[in-house]
Amino acid sequence: MANQADQVRLIDAFVEEYYETWYMYDRAAAIARSQCIKALDSQGIRQITTYRAKSPERLREKLLQRLQRRPGGYPDRKSIKTDIVDLAGVRIAVYFPDDRHKVQNLIRRLFHVNDEIRFPREEDSAVIHEYQREFQGYRADHYRVQLRREQLSEVSEIPHGPCSGAPPVDALIHVPIEVQVASVLMHAWSEVNHDLGYKAIDGEPSQNELQILDGINGLVNVSELFLRQLQNAGELRVSYLKQTFTNHYELGAFLQKNLAEIGAFAVGPMDILFIVIQSVALDSPKALRPFVQSWMKKSAQPGEAADVLGFLNHIFTGHMPTGETEVSNWRRIQNMVRDAKLTGDYGRRRAILLEAVKVHDALAQRAGRPKLWQFNGSSPSPDRAYWLYWSVINSKDYPEAGVANMDQAVDELWKWFEGSSDMKKRLSLAIASVQQSSVGDEIMRSRRLSIF
Repeated sequence: MANQADQVRLIDAFVEEYYETWYMYDRAAAIARSQCIKALDSQGIRQITTYRAKSPERLREKLLQRLQRRPGGYPDRKSIKTDIVDLAGVRIAVYFPDDRHKVQNLIRRLFHVNDEIRFPREEDSAVIHEYQREFQGYRADHYRVQLRREQLSEVSEIPHGPCSGAPPVDALIHVPIEVQVASVLMHAWSEVNHDLGYKAIDGEPSQNELQILDGINGLVNVSELFLRQLQNAGELRVSYLKQTFTNHYELGAFLQKNLAEIGAFAVGPMDILFIVIQSVALDSPKALRPFVQSWMKKSAQPGEAADVLGFLNHIFTGHMPTGETEVSNWRRIQNMVRDAKLTGDYGRRRAILLEAVKVHDALAQRAGRPKLWQFNGSSPSPDRAYWLYWSVINSKDYPEAGVANMDQAVDELWKWFEGSSDMKKRLSLAIASVQQSSVGDEIMRSRRLSIF
C-alpha cells in the first residue's frame, strides 16, 4: 500500500493544478455542448443536452474515494489524469432510446473520437454490495472525444489564460471530453443510482435500498419500451398527416418512416430542409411523398448523394419520373426555375443572383465549409467571379470582371452558377429562383449558436 500521506499530497497537487486550468475544461465542454445542440436540433432529434466541468472539490473527494480501491495508489499525476476521464463532460438525454444510434453518427462527425464504451459492459458485475441485480442496470453510450480545430473557428471570445503555456485554441483541442448519451429516463435513474448506490457519503446502501433501485431500473426498461412504441406511433401519425408539418421534428419523423433504408440521410440537417420546402409549399406529407418515393429510387444508384442536399437537388433540378401521376408540384417548381432563367427582367435576375450567394454561403457554413470565393478552380476563375459579383451587387462595371455592361455581368454570373460542377452552387441558384422570401437569411438564423 502506498504511503497515505504521500498519496494525499499527490492528489492535492493534481487538484491544485486542475483548479488553475478549470476554466479551459469548462470552456471546452461548453463548446462541445453547443456543437451537439446545433447538430441535434438541426436533425430533429429531441433531447436535453447539458455540460459541466467537474468541480475541484468534487474531484478531490472522488480521488480520495478511488484511492481506497487502489492498493498500489497513484504513482504520479499522469496516472491520476488517466484514471479520471470525465473532467469535462457533456450529457445528451434523448427523448427516445432508439435515437442513440443517430447520435452515434453525429458524435463521430463532430469530434475526434478516441474511444467508445457501450453500457452495460460484459465485464460489469451484476453483484453490487453483495446484491444480485435482476435487471441490466445502466444502458448508455459514452464517447471520449476532443474538439476539432475547425470547430473553434466559429467560436468567438475564447478565454485567455495560463494553460501549460499553450495558446488557447491548442489547449482547447487537447482537452479530453466525455460525452454521455442515454434516454432521459435512464439518465434520471443513473443520477439517483450513482448518488445513492456509489457515491453515498453516509455509508453503503442497504440490501433493501439496492433492491428498490434495481426495481426502478426495471420500470425504466419497460418505460423505454413504451417510448419506442410512442416514437413509432408518432412517425406513423405524421406520415399520414394531411396538414402541413408544424416543425422540422415532424418532418424528420416523416422522413425516418419513409426513408428507413437510407440511413445516411438521417445525418442531414432537417431544419434546412424544412425551411426550403416551406418556401415552395412542399411542407406536407401529401406534397412531399412523391418526391421522396422518386428520390429513393434515384438515390439507390451509384454516385447519387443520399443526403439533404441530394434530396433538395432532386426536387429542384431532377427529372420528373415516368409513370408518376402526382407531378404537378414538380412542374410548378421546375417551371419557376426555367422562367427565372429565361426572364428578360434583369432586375429580377440580379435579385436572384444575390439571393443565390446568400443561400450558398448559408448552406456552406452549416456544413463547416468556406463561403463563396474562398476556393480554387472552376471557370471563370474565382477572381473574375468575385468581380462579376461586385459588378452585380453595386450595379457598377469593374474592369476586372471583363464585361461591357451590367446585363452582361448578370448573364456571366448566372452561367457561372448554372454551369458549376459544384452541386451546391447549382442548387443555390435554383432555390433562389423560386424563393418567396430570403431563404438564405432563414437558414443563417436557424444556425446561430449559444456561446457560453
